[in-house]
Order: sequence, then structure tokens, then C-alpha cells
Amino acid sequence: MPRNNGMPCDEGRRVCNNGACDKSICTLLGREPCQCTEADNYCVICCVNEGGGCTPFNVLNGSREVKFMDTGSPCNAFMGYCDVFSECRLAQEDGPLAGIIRSIFPSEETQLFDAVVSWLRSNWWIALLGVLFTIGLMALIMFLCNLFTPTDNPWKEEVQSAKRNRVNLRNRRNRGSQYPTSQPRDDDKITAF
Repeated sequence: MPRNNGMPCDEGRRVCNNGACDKSICTLLGREPCQCTEADNYCVICCVNEGGGCTPFNVLNGSREVKFMDTGSPCNAFMGYCDVFSECRLAQEDGPLAGIIRSIFPSEETQLFDAVVSWLRSNWWIALLGVLFTIGLMALIMFLCNLFTPTDNPWKEEVQSAKRNRVNLRNRRNRGSQYPTSQPRDDDKITAF
């Protein structure tokens, strides 16, 4: 059921306007909403006072009940957001992954990319060992998968035995001589008529 215009709604944080709860509670006092600059009042609903500064709504209204902003509302000059405990949490510009990367690559640099580059310049050998270890691990995994993965290839045994026979034949043919010689086969001999 829609309320009348000017009636408090959203637990007293907003005022009804044409059936929607979309105006600030500061409009009851004829003032504009603003963000308080004191750390204790970052998530408190504040209104512009006569001097142009920001004052909490309960101080202007003369009540003891402090009105807090909604969870997720911007605070601290739009540098953070209000959490469920009505405390202003600074927003991470780079996101949560940046905090993890910064803990792995500690640096004095402000930009994340510069921090990673400076760490790699000072610890290049760790990066090189990591690359070599990764290549070796991949080669080992491929070898083990080839060795232990069953196959239904009907030609596998024949190919392996042909390879063994070729190596054995080559070793037998070249035994005892420095240079392999090829002897003519019987069908290669020329017969005179």
C-alpha cells in the first residue's frame, strides 16, 4: 500500500515521493543530503547545515536515534562503501585479486604492474627456475601419461617390434667396421646372357 508524500519509509532513512521511497530523509528538514567527512560519521545520514557543511541528521533533528545509510552506500567522499556493520570500508581499486598478487610480489610501487615488474627485475632467477620447473613437470606428466595410458591401437605391438628389429639389424650390419657397407642382394646382381 503506497504511503502519502513526505512520510518516512525504509526504516526512517528515506521519504515517500509519489508512491516511491526515493527521497532522502533530509528533505523533511528542507535540506539536501551530503556525506559527512568525520570518520565516526562516514555511514551516518548527513544533511547540509546552514553554514554549508555536513551534519548528521539526528543532530539537526534533535533526536537521539542515529540514522545509518543503506549497506553498500558510498562513503568517505566516494572512496569506500558502508558495510552491514555501518562502517566505511575502503574500496580496492584493483579488486580482490590485486591484494593477493601484492602479497606474493611485495613492492613499494603504487601500480600493480610496476610492482610485479620491479619484483621480477630483482628476483629474475626465481622466475627462470619457475619456468624451467614448469617445463620439466609438463614433460614428466606427458611421459607418464604416454607410459601408463592404455591404448586399443592394433598396430602398436607391430610398430614397436619393427623398431626393435630395425635397430638390431642396423647394429648387426655395422658390427666390426667403422663405415657401414652395403652388400648387394642376390636380385641386385647383374646376370649376363
